[in-house]
This record gives sequence, structure tokens and C-alpha cells, in this order.
Amino acid sequence: MKNHMKKGLILLALAGAVCLISGCGDAGKNAPASSSAKPVVSSKVLKVATEPYYPPFRYWGDSSKNQMMGFEIDLMNAVAKEMGTKVEWKDKNFDQLVSSVEKKDVDLAIAAITINEKRKEHIDFSDPYYKMSRYLIVVPKGSRIKTEDDLKDKIVATKKDSTSEAKVILLEPEKIVSKDHYEDVFQAVTYGNAEAAVSNEQAAMYYLRHGGSDRLTVGGSIPTENNFGIAVSKDNQKLKEDVNKALKKIMTDGTYDKLTEKWFSDRAAEKN
Repeated sequence: MKNHMKKGLILLALAGAVCLISGCGDAGKNAPASSSAKPVVSSKVLKVATEPYYPPFRYWGDSSKNQMMGFEIDLMNAVAKEMGTKVEWKDKNFDQLVSSVEKKDVDLAIAAITINEKRKEHIDFSDPYYKMSRYLIVVPKGSRIKTEDDLKDKIVATKKDSTSEAKVILLEPEKIVSKDHYEDVFQAVTYGNAEAAVSNEQAAMYYLRHGGSDRLTVGGSIPTENNFGIAVSKDNQKLKEDVNKALKKIMTDGTYDKLTEKWFSDRAAEKN
């Protein structure tokens, strides 16, 4: 008899638990419908993609500790702090950044990504945080290459899927040597695999000031007007607004000035 009572109580308890989980009676009618859609952004953590091979904008300080350093790392961390969030960094190849934001694998991407119409077909951007006025032509010492016209029919190294690569294509060189990272771009010239490199100004100056000037130098420059922005999904305008608000704050309260002084030897960055 006691055994039957125990079994009955156990079954009753299990039935109650199932009812609570599945939503029996009136409670089930008022329960919110479940959604399989993943949230675009966590209130506590922003997943931010970058390509950490572009000093002084970003690079590995200690890859074993997953520690990134650089201007954009500090800038994004400052933006997140102003928003009351933290950053979870995601290491991506440069050519994966736009698709990662578009697919919402990450919330944002920051990696000297030039704002242009082609990319805006897939993603949106924050307000610009950096303006670049020229590309630099990096050549071996003694080279006669000085201008963009001199690059015609030459072997030119540049970064894959970058705006500098798009510019080089228009110059009709004999061959384009496209590399994933700027260090490899400059080394292509150092070791004779290219006659010149076309690069973002800050990347070139950083490389030359950290040992590259032993064999390479700046031959000339190519005017441009590129604005870098933080990439964000078209479906997340609230996040874009929050990023812009935080970005504006740190660009006017002195934080931005301190970061440019820390990471750039000259005043190449311009505030909006």
C-alpha cells in the first residue's frame, strides 16, 4: 500500500513539473512565444571582429594570451566602455570581415575598413573615425619609381581586398602581388618579388620605422580620401546609433587625442 502511495506521489510531482515547463492551462496562454532567432548583440558583451596584423592600428601583443594591441583596439575598447559593454575580440581575415557582420556572426568589425558604396550594399557603418589622405609608394632604396604613373608595367605589391588594391588595379601594372597582411606586402618588395608596394600611410611608416628602412624607403604618394568606419549590420540601427553616440563622446572629450598621440608619431588622423 505504501509503495503504491509513493509511486502515486512521484507521478503527481512529475506531472506538475511537466505542466510548469510546457505551460498548462491559463499560464500557457500568457507565456511568450519562444524564438529561435539569435540576438544581434548582448547587453554585456560586443563581439567585434578584426584582423590583428596591421600595426599600429592593431596587432598581437601576446597571441598566447589572446592579447591584441593598437590604435583601433584601444579605440573600440573606449567606445564599448562608453556604451557600458565589454569587447570579445574575434580574429578574422580581412576578406571575412564584411561577411561576418552581414551574417551577424559578430556585432561589429573594426580594421581600417574604408567606407564605400560597394561595402554598403552588404553592411552599414558608423560615423568615420579616421581619415586617410594618401597612399604611400614603398620602394627599394635607389629605385626611380616616384609617382603612380611610374607603376605602370611594374610588379606592384598591395593588400588583398583593400582599397589600395583597387587603386593599383586602375594603374595597370604588369602584375599585382596581393598579400593578406601588410608585413608580407613590404617583404615582397624587400626580397625582390615586387618592384614597389602601395600601402596605407600609417602601415608603411610603421614598417619603415621598425626596421624596414634598412632596405626600403618612400618613393612617392598617391592622393586619396578614405574614411574608416566601424562596420555594423544593416539590421541593427540601434547599435549603430549607440556606437556613434559613444564615438562622438570620446572624440570630443580628449580620449581620441590621447590615442592618436599614443599610437601615431604624427597627426595623420583627423577628427570630424
